[in-house]
Order: sequence, then C-alpha cells, then structure tokens
Amino acid sequence: MTMSNELRLLLWTGPDGKPCFLSTDDNGGYMSRLADNIESVQLGTATELLDQAIDMLATDTAPDDM
Repeated sequence: MTMSNELRLLLWTGPDGKPCFLSTDDNGGYMSRLADNIESVQLGTATELLDQAIDMLATDTAPDDM
C-alpha cells in the first residue's frame, strides 16, 4: 500500500513502453482496484508456480534439460 503522496508503479507499461504510475488519494478508485486485482492474480500464479517447482525438486521429476 502506498502513501497518499506517493506514486504507485503499475504492472503495465504505456504505449511507448515506459512505466505507468498512478497518482490518487482514492485507494478504492477504479484504477487502484484494477491494479490490486491484477497484482493478486499475479501473486497467486507465482505461488502456484513456486509450489510446482518445489514439488518437482522434491520428487526429482524436473526435466534434465532445464
């Protein structure tokens, strides 16, 4: 969570490939909620991938060419 006077780095870039920042005092606004939802999905996906990697390493089923 960012302070109200801080810029929030968003998870996507602008059309020119530069980072996007959000400046708002409304944490419940549309863009803040959108960023929160996308971050939540990404964290969930990362957790699932890490769990799969841990399982593969524990059972030694990782392909040899990795």
